[in-house]
Amino acid sequence: MNKSILAAIRAMYVAHDLNPENILEHIIHYVLTENVARNGRDVLWYMDEVNNIAFYVDTLEELTEQEIEKELL
Repeated sequence: MNKSILAAIRAMYVAHDLNPENILEHIIHYVLTENVARNGRDVLWYMDEVNNIAFYVDTLEELTEQEIEKELL
């Protein structure tokens, strides 16, 4: 896993107080995925029954709900 993705995971889990002990489980169950947005940028996306969170991997900038709808859905 590259350093940019690890930094994005760390930023996401800290910003949203997610349990880092569950990272592997989240990856296995596709709760946490790496995607390419429509604009061509890599995005780390966390989606469960409560959260819909996405961060650009290159800048660690969090996407808004509108950006998630436009770029990922």
